[in-house]
Amino acid sequence: MLKGENYASQLYENWSNRLAINTFLKGVCGVIKDFDNELEVTASGSNIYVDSGVAIIKGGIVRNTTSATLPVQLEANQYCIVVLEIDLTQINTNDNFNQGALKILTNSGSYPELTQQNIELTPSSGTYQFELARFTTNTTEIQNLTDKRKFLDYYATNAEDVSYDNANSGLLADNVQSAIDELSGYLNELEEI
Repeated sequence: MLKGENYASQLYENWSNRLAINTFLKGVCGVIKDFDNELEVTASGSNIYVDSGVAIIKGGIVRNTTSATLPVQLEANQYCIVVLEIDLTQINTNDNFNQGALKILTNSGSYPELTQQNIELTPSSGTYQFELARFTTNTTEIQNLTDKRKFLDYYATNAEDVSYDNANSGLLADNVQSAIDELSGYLNELEEI
């Protein structure tokens, strides 16, 4: 049966919108720069705070409208990651976005692994954890809080402002300008040979 996902008189299913956005973004997830407080993560005492902001995770738009407080169990040698988790096995209501949650993942001795399933291809199952920050704890305090947010900034004006995924290239660069400079250096080395 042929369906028109965004055509008149057709039942619209939200997963098709997420699939389209994820395709346009080429699978890149990130926080929207300069919107609200960019999901900034801070720590005080035995709490982690995640401020307001918007992220696009696998094509789904998620907004935190107020600062959220996440209590931390202070233990020795604890490694923690603050995530915005999407769990499509949960059922939303008109009042509650049960498929989304801010969480702290913990592990002793090393940082825990993130769950990052292909939720854009499975309309009603799967989990994807988007990392916001990481930290360690001892028995008295939160330590080494490190910002791990990735930003979607489509107002970038030059190559230095555009992020670069170096996972498959072998380059060290994390923005397009650095990648160009790194490749240029390799070309200069080849010319000298």
